Amino acid sequence: PEETVAVSATNQRFPNRPAAEQLASVVRPLEAYTALPMLTSACPGWVCYAEKTQPSSIPHISTAKSAQQVLGTALKRAVCAATSTPP
Repeated sequence: PEETVAVSATNQRFPNRPAAEQLASVVRPLEAYTALPMLTSACPGWVCYAEKTQPSSIPHISTAKSAQQVLGTALKRAVCAATSTPP
């Protein structure tokens, strides 16, 4: 049987694989990204502007959340949890 490692916070067990193998199973190789260079911005307004004025740049825009979106999600969850209301 394969050795397993327990994760204390969740008490789940995961296969004990070398870090490089674990990383390779999550991260796509660079060749998988066909729309390089990737454009990023912390301003949602910049993304809106780029979408409206340069539609050809849309495949190059990163899908990562901006800091504003991350904070909004965190606050929404915290307020909903504190007030016992669904999100």
